[in-house]
Amino acid sequence: MASLLYAFSGFQCSSVVFFHFQDMVALFPLMLTALETLVEDKKHGRLIAACVLNVFCNYVFFIAEVIFLVLYYIFKYMAPEIRAKRYGFKHLAAPVLSCMLEGGIGVALGGVLLIPSIYGTMSNTRVTSHILGQNWLSMSTTDWLMLIKAFFTPAEAMNDYSSVVSANWMTNAAYLPLFGVFFVIAYLLKKKDWLATMLKACFVIAAVPVLNSVFMTFMPESYRRWYYMLVLLMALATVKVAEAPREYPLKKAAAIWTGIFVIYVVMTRFVKWDDAGNSIIYSEKWYYAGIVIAVLGVALAGAVVKWFGRRRNVAFLLLAAAFSAGTLGMNIRHYQTTTDNTTLDFKTYSNAYAQNVVNYLTEIPSMLDSDVLPYRYYFDEGIGYTYYNLTMANSLPSINSFISTVHSSITEFYEQLGCGRATWTNVGPEGVRELLSARYVISIYEYTDADAGYTYTYVGTLENSNGQVMYVYENEDALPIGFTYDTYITRSQFEQLEDWERAAAMLTTLVIEDEDEEEVSKCLTPFPFETYETGMWQSSMDEAIEARSEECSESFEQGDNYFESVITADTEKYAFFSVPYDECWKATVNGAEAEIININGLMAVKVEEGTNYIRFDYEYMPLKAGIVCSICGMMILIGYLIFCKKSNVREGEKG
Repeated sequence: MASLLYAFSGFQCSSVVFFHFQDMVALFPLMLTALETLVEDKKHGRLIAACVLNVFCNYVFFIAEVIFLVLYYIFKYMAPEIRAKRYGFKHLAAPVLSCMLEGGIGVALGGVLLIPSIYGTMSNTRVTSHILGQNWLSMSTTDWLMLIKAFFTPAEAMNDYSSVVSANWMTNAAYLPLFGVFFVIAYLLKKKDWLATMLKACFVIAAVPVLNSVFMTFMPESYRRWYYMLVLLMALATVKVAEAPREYPLKKAAAIWTGIFVIYVVMTRFVKWDDAGNSIIYSEKWYYAGIVIAVLGVALAGAVVKWFGRRRNVAFLLLAAAFSAGTLGMNIRHYQTTTDNTTLDFKTYSNAYAQNVVNYLTEIPSMLDSDVLPYRYYFDEGIGYTYYNLTMANSLPSINSFISTVHSSITEFYEQLGCGRATWTNVGPEGVRELLSARYVISIYEYTDADAGYTYTYVGTLENSNGQVMYVYENEDALPIGFTYDTYITRSQFEQLEDWERAAAMLTTLVIEDEDEEEVSKCLTPFPFETYETGMWQSSMDEAIEARSEECSESFEQGDNYFESVITADTEKYAFFSVPYDECWKATVNGAEAEIININGLMAVKVEEGTNYIRFDYEYMPLKAGIVCSICGMMILIGYLIFCKKSNVREGEKG
């Protein structure tokens, strides 16, 4: 039953849209069992295998799991030794060193994935932004209600919460089918063992923002994606109570559960949250369904304890299975009825749901030409976030993506434009599409010139077997990847501009770092920055685009780890390429090595007078470092296993 509660908890139900979360839920218990067998039974190698498996599955979750594993060791093994005043090397230091050694070997073996992944995300603002000190210890009323909701009521679709907030993608769900936290409260009231202590510590961590953020590298967002680990402990405590319920203070636990739940209901149902007298219930159907399920589960659990004797365990198991199926089914239905970025109701079609999704995601992209470089596609924002990754999934060059871990240079670019870059690509100010070479625009809307705000040329209409129609337009103002500049301004000047002017400014003149001015000024002239008043950048954008198009890529070729461009320049100057800047890029111009400079997260190189053959090669050194790390880890592992085998033989001989 504990496995059932763990597998179908609110965390898993809420995360059905994130399939890669389920893998970690399934594999995480191997980390705990491997730790236990190492500490208790001196069985070596299992923790190494568990670490490798988890790090290859999801390196972000793996970091949180390591933190939880450390807490698990402290509460289950270290704290009892300290309380018993066993401070010797054998009791404290030796087990810790053994765990650290096996964990370190496991991490080293996973280096081929872990090192490139960490390098690729370490500068991303999703990782480098941290919770502010003023928010370390404080939670709002809304946060407290969400905390109660997570443990007391069934999970809901993250994009359509019934109450408290309208949407929350933080995976704020930890409900145990049937029981909720009813039996957990009873366990905490009775026991003072390591499990009770760790559960209390975890609840404190969940309630203190800075402690909660530890599991997500101190991110400012209140993600709860470590709850599945807490759920595992809650499931264990629940079944311990279920095995001998009369030994626990269930009446007192029920009173505490009822008191907290009443506070939640009163705050959400009867308290007004604004001057207009509105409550924070957004969907009464799902809200009351959650309340009924939560109350019914606790009532049935209590009834089983009172009325069932030896058949109690069977009754608990059957009810837990029914609640598991019911809450999961309800959650899937919730997602089906509230998630629709496609403007198409799949359920009205005779095809299977999955087949309709496949048609939707693949048919129209397959009709588009993938060989459009040095230009790119732009999928209009009105289509919905789902469309953002159609080009990436179908190998089409694009300026759209819906993904958290984009290259840090991409986030730098959008931050410099003043619009930021979180999980999806912002449309950005006027001029972005031209700057980023987005010549082909795909939209579900049939634009007129006035609607588009741009001079788009209609190319054609595409329709898939679902009957969905998309329109293809050509943005003739879009510049190819690779064009030159005659002038420059510095980053400090650029940052004086209004956000909506910055893309137009980047089309007009090269924006360089202040420290690059000495070198760049040898061939480019300073732009008359002071003469441009607000609005002039936009008004002169057509002129700037025409100037950039005079010296641009005459030919362009792209391979797996390189691209080449031919540009003819009338004098020595800089050529700009709207490709994310990375230290792993190496450039040559006419066969000679060229320095790449960072242009608001994109790249530029100096070119010579005349025809220039420009080549960029990408050599991802972190991957090589990761391969070396994994090889070293394998060598250490072999030596470690040999040492352990010999040690076991010696101990056997002594025995």
